[in-house]
Amino acid sequence: MKKGNEPKNLREDKIGNTSIKLLRGDVTRLNGGIIINPTDSSLTKLPGISTTIVEGAGHQLLKELSLKCREGFEILPGEIVTTTAGNLGATRLCHICIPQYNKNDPEPLVRMFIVNLLNHAEQYQTDSIILPCLTKETNGFTPEQCAFGYYSTLIDFINTHPQTCLREFKIVCKNKKESKPFEKEADRRLGKKEKKSMFGFMKKFTKTKSKTEKEILDIELGGNEERKNN
Repeated sequence: MKKGNEPKNLREDKIGNTSIKLLRGDVTRLNGGIIINPTDSSLTKLPGISTTIVEGAGHQLLKELSLKCREGFEILPGEIVTTTAGNLGATRLCHICIPQYNKNDPEPLVRMFIVNLLNHAEQYQTDSIILPCLTKETNGFTPEQCAFGYYSTLIDFINTHPQTCLREFKIVCKNKKESKPFEKEADRRLGKKEKKSMFGFMKKFTKTKSKTEKEILDIELGGNEERKNN
């Protein structure tokens, strides 16, 4: 499977001893403790992010999931099955049955499966979790709804579990269309981050340089005036 773009770190926020990172790029290129695979009750390789993750994990995982499907294996919404992560950079792969989308009240459904994941991760004493944005066309949830559910749940969890073993959350979006709502949600809950750019640096450098040149000119003019008076 061809690898996508190296994930770009859009922002990082520290709450107590735990950090929340927002990244954009190929989720299969990240390292971590647990990576989640959003799936259905039969652990199907669904279109979108699930296909990316399962195929990135490789042939052995595909065989394992295929065997479970043939055996009639099923899990309930919000339930989790853990397997090895195959070729991925994570220690474990958590397959979560995503609840059926409800347009009238979607955010609590997102929060529900995230809470289940956090409790599951604590049982394994995992120090980090990789959370990809759900695929709207497959799971129904929009990036805005995912952003609200992810950030609200993670922040609540960190604040109420100061001694948690979880030290890092990596939220991963595949493109700007997904990442923009997450950036807005992070700005709203955690404050805006100053974006550093070469243009901003050059502007600041030019301003400082102009100020310094003016001060030198003032000193020279002052010296000339003093010599005239003498």
